[in-house]
Amino acid sequence: MEKHRGESSKMGQAGSLPQAAASGLQVQTRSKITGVAQEERGNEHDEREVGYSPRAEEAQSGAPTGKRSHKERLSTVETHLDVLEASLEELYQGQGRLLGVESLQEEAESRIDKVESLVDRLTEDTKDSVRHLHEVVAELTAKPSRSTSLALAVAIASIGDTIYLIVAYHRLTIRSLLLSSQQ
Repeated sequence: MEKHRGESSKMGQAGSLPQAAASGLQVQTRSKITGVAQEERGNEHDEREVGYSPRAEEAQSGAPTGKRSHKERLSTVETHLDVLEASLEELYQGQGRLLGVESLQEEAESRIDKVESLVDRLTEDTKDSVRHLHEVVAELTAKPSRSTSLALAVAIASIGDTIYLIVAYHRLTIRSLLLSSQQ
């Protein structure tokens, strides 16, 4: 790729900038430059055929001709190319940041899914433990010392229910976090 004076070497090396787009942009810009130069030459040719030139009239009157030199036009075009290159670079950097955010969101959703799975497993284990505690309570209440067994059974059932409520609370907390991260 040809380099213009003042052009950054990054233009041809942008990581996510497709080579075809870069060369297409360069061809389009060069064709515009060529078109401007041909238009200037055409205007000068028309002025010679007609015999009238507003520039010649301005030059005779001492006023500035308004004609820009080739160097000035090239300098302007180079400035425009630099601005365009910087804009493209910002665009691709923004696109990269967006992809990074999407990746982080997917990772967070994956972690939330894992936590929900663990909570589901904990909930099932807790339900099994509560069932087992109820079985133990049933056995203890069937034995002769009912008052002691009954007090123990109530305490065990209360502990099991408390564990179940704690798990349910954490499950709701995780769901609310998931909903807030999706908004």
